[in-house]
Amino acid sequence: MAETLKVLNLESARVSWKVLRGSELVLNLYSKLVLHFPGIFQFLSGSSVEANITSHIALTQDSPRDLKLVLKDCSNLLGGFSVNLRKGLFTNLVSSLVNKSLKTLVPALFCPLVNMWVSIININLQFLNRVVSFGLLGKIYSALSKLPVTAGQYVELDLQNSPFPSTFIDWLLQTAGVNPRINP
Repeated sequence: MAETLKVLNLESARVSWKVLRGSELVLNLYSKLVLHFPGIFQFLSGSSVEANITSHIALTQDSPRDLKLVLKDCSNLLGGFSVNLRKGLFTNLVSSLVNKSLKTLVPALFCPLVNMWVSIININLQFLNRVVSFGLLGKIYSALSKLPVTAGQYVELDLQNSPFPSTFIDWLLQTAGVNPRINP
């Protein structure tokens, strides 16, 4: 009677970003987990957790060879977070208590994750700048600062099919008109 226990089902995971005011990016991560429990905890099956995390990231350039992404406000990461329990006797009360307590806990948990992604992107950008061509980071900064501010237009990526940091870096390079696969 070998039964596979699959408690979490990642139903949706997306990341999107858009450019604001030239050198500021808004990064949004959305995910939805659906819980499946066997046995005595089956009453929780079908409950879901949705998280919508938004962070403002500034693109700074201290010198022509020193471009960095900097997380502007780590305490204001949570755009929306909700736990939806299956209908039951105390569902509304328990959902309310869980959601209120998690609204303070979740930003503290996700802030290091977003900082890690920003660090990975910065490390990769610095490496690419040394390997690909001189002035790559300046080209990226210049291209992003010249992009028009457009509401509603953004790049979206399904995280179940593509890794985030590398695809984001590819987008930055394409925006700057640089193809890292072709040597200058």
